[in-house]
Amino acid sequence: MKAPNFINRILNRKRIKAQSRENDFIIATPTEQILTKLKSISKDESNYHWILTEMKIHLNYKEVECLIHKSNSLQNKDVFITAFEKEKNHWKAEIKNDFIKNIKDAKLSLCTSDYLAHIIGTKYDLYMLIGSSSLWKEYYIELESELNLILIQNDLLLSLEADNKAHVPVNYALSMFLLYDKNIATSKFKRILSNDRLHRLEALHQAEYFLTIDKFFSRLKLNFVPQIKHTNHSDPITFHNMNNQYITREEIQILIDNEDFFNKREFSVDIKKLLKPKNINNRELILESYFMFFKSLDKSVDRKNIEILISCFTETNPGYQEIEIRSTRFLLNNLLSDQKQHVNFINLNYYLFYYKGEFSVARNNLAFLLFKFFNGVTGMGIESIKDVFYRNLADFDTSLSKELRSFMDKYSA
Repeated sequence: MKAPNFINRILNRKRIKAQSRENDFIIATPTEQILTKLKSISKDESNYHWILTEMKIHLNYKEVECLIHKSNSLQNKDVFITAFEKEKNHWKAEIKNDFIKNIKDAKLSLCTSDYLAHIIGTKYDLYMLIGSSSLWKEYYIELESELNLILIQNDLLLSLEADNKAHVPVNYALSMFLLYDKNIATSKFKRILSNDRLHRLEALHQAEYFLTIDKFFSRLKLNFVPQIKHTNHSDPITFHNMNNQYITREEIQILIDNEDFFNKREFSVDIKKLLKPKNINNRELILESYFMFFKSLDKSVDRKNIEILISCFTETNPGYQEIEIRSTRFLLNNLLSDQKQHVNFINLNYYLFYYKGEFSVARNNLAFLLFKFFNGVTGMGIESIKDVFYRNLADFDTSLSKELRSFMDKYSA
């Protein structure tokens, strides 16, 4: 009796797979192939031309260092190393080019303070390689000396940029510790941040500071900020924080986070103040109306921002991370602060409540929630909102776009 066709197909596939496994082979890497060739050469043989040519073609300087390390146990190692030393300049040029590209890319993409942090981080990498007795140690020492000059040159530029402006970005505040002694730098740092907060909404400024610090120290690759000694061309910075002379990452975080900012609820109100399901007749209409309104002010607004806003109005524990809620509040607060758009937004809520009946009888709760969520916007006080909510007529022809009104009318028709 013959086996059914589907069983034959399964058996055939298994046979093909087994044959395929029998034909499998492993392709050795260039490093492994060259090492195998080295092992096959006798101790007295001195012709390493082919091997060195293959190394130049197929191995970068990091792979060469790995190969040299693996050749330590070979009987012909000394002869090979002697031949290799004559060709080292080939990889020296590669190291130099790689180094120059890294520095150029950073200079083009980073501001001066972050660029200096990147240079220090690169210098620290070289410092560690030199300490490990790398094959390329002499070249790394040369490159580290070049970085010293870059540090000193850009230290002067940073000083001009940071100290001659009334208002500078937060990442430049961190650069004060590159320029000055710890106590002086700390005073300048706190003053810059204090001034920065006067020129922005309160919401999210600490979150931005933390993100900026994280990026800065990732580039720096140290847990403290070394001061650049512009008078010492041979050794402008040190990688040791003796006697806590330099400020640490933790100390900077304490300056801006005495209240453990990230563990604090971003938006929290009494549960009695939230909108209940029975207070909202059509959640999708509210979400889409809000979305159209804010999207018209800034194309970067997405539906998630509006979902977060509505969740804060309706849930005791919204299912979003605090940083997401904080970011949304910052974005939407900022948009309502521009050109009195808060008036138009209050009118939108009035229209949804009074004409569309979307918020049922919860106008007081809605007014309170709008006031709390947009507490960084002048004109969004609870009394100002209630003044609109309890009037009999609003001029929607001027406060709401025709597209938005048309959408709401069609959506709920």
